Amino acid sequence: MNDCVLIDLLHRAATEQLSIWYSNSFDAIWEAHLIHSSVVSESGKIDTSSQSNLRIDIGVYNTTNHNFIIPPNLRNHKYLYDGANLIKSDELKSGSPQLYSNLLIATKETRILSDFELYFKCKNINLNFQTIPRFKVVNGVPGCGKTTYILNNISIYGSDLVLFPTREGANDFKTRLSINHQMSPDHHLMKNHYRTIDSFLMSNSRYTYNRLFVDEAFMLHFGQIVFAAAKSCAKSVILIGDCLQIPYINRSTITEIFHQMIPTSLISDKEFLSISYRCSTTVSALLFPLYEHGMFSTSNVKSEIKIHRYINITSIPRVLDTQYLTFTQQEKEFFLNFNFPTNTIHEFQGKQSKFVIVIRYLKNDNSIYHSLPHVVVALSRHTKQLVYYTVDQSDLLSSYIHKSLYFDDAVHEAVHIPGFDILNK
Repeated sequence: MNDCVLIDLLHRAATEQLSIWYSNSFDAIWEAHLIHSSVVSESGKIDTSSQSNLRIDIGVYNTTNHNFIIPPNLRNHKYLYDGANLIKSDELKSGSPQLYSNLLIATKETRILSDFELYFKCKNINLNFQTIPRFKVVNGVPGCGKTTYILNNISIYGSDLVLFPTREGANDFKTRLSINHQMSPDHHLMKNHYRTIDSFLMSNSRYTYNRLFVDEAFMLHFGQIVFAAAKSCAKSVILIGDCLQIPYINRSTITEIFHQMIPTSLISDKEFLSISYRCSTTVSALLFPLYEHGMFSTSNVKSEIKIHRYINITSIPRVLDTQYLTFTQQEKEFFLNFNFPTNTIHEFQGKQSKFVIVIRYLKNDNSIYHSLPHVVVALSRHTKQLVYYTVDQSDLLSSYIHKSLYFDDAVHEAVHIPGFDILNK
């Protein structure tokens, strides 16, 4: 495939990502506009009749008194909306910007508005690649040590850039790097070479890099990676992730997207990490057929997955050092109200706990309960035990667990690699 076609693929992905950022920004601003119109009267005062209907994340800021007369549940908003324009909070503190209204609206969407900044920062990035970077995909099973792979393959004091989808992932990496290489957290490399992809794209960095590593790359739209590759001037891009775990999810109002995944024609090299140092042989045997090169485990844990019927909240035991997981936000909020330490499966991707309890209490037939990526993540977060409480034992996670109940020793031995069982010594 010639370079013109490959560059066109890069441009298509980048353009689609820009459209998504623009759509998300427009929707957030339009919502703030509608809220401002309903809360602030034409005379510039609060319409008291509308106050009782405000969501808890909505706040009203008075620039005259410099305080929230209706405080939102979260603070430290980067932007507020004055009825006509977005206003940076810093501008309110440092000066007197021209305002359409002295009453400003804050919502959960205007708190950060990273898509707004990403759109304006990235739309001017030069995508005329003089040389198309070489793309390598490193596909690893759950618990294979993707972070360790990056640590072992980067040039610590060289010109490599490592980007992460989340701040937590970036901080975890920097902590391990500082311990392994006695590097101060304040070292300039920590800020300029190891960071979130959003912070890199929104920065004014003019550094150029030789190689770009992207952790959990499949969680990102490929267009965002294209912008990072162009801005960094990297000659080589190494995408690390798990093709079976939860991929990029389009949360915009653009109903169809086509370029979120890296085209196979752009991939010049592949590497597979097939050994898990976290997952049990039960999980490895269940997931083995799904991976091109199978899945193996060094763990001595087996036959540790159980399933029970969910009847009501009293069905769920309170167990110390246990992570509770749900499929949906609605289920998560329900159990948080009962003080269970709960995350959605999606939120807990990339993390682990010795003991995991997954709960499904909703009977409605949501497609998420039949999502293979969610099941792969749910099955692979524990190191000691997984228990699933569900109202419907015909869903996909249930079917995998029922299958595991029939595994004999031969099945476990087939995927077991004797070695140093790091997590279960």
